[in-house]
Amino acid sequence: MIELPEVMKPKDLVKYLNCSKTTAYELCRRRDFPSFRIGRSYYIRADKISEWIDRESKKVKI
Repeated sequence: MIELPEVMKPKDLVKYLNCSKTTAYELCRRRDFPSFRIGRSYYIRADKISEWIDRESKKVKI
């Protein structure tokens, strides 16, 4: 498991979710994603990522 900082930046999200930089920024702009902005920079609370993943995975039908 990857050791996460308490507050992540989109570059950390790229590594954690194994997604592109574009996808990380698109997620940060979503209202239902646990991110916030300070100035022009996005930040993501690491403790809320797993909750968000759980919610999203329940929406997916297999």
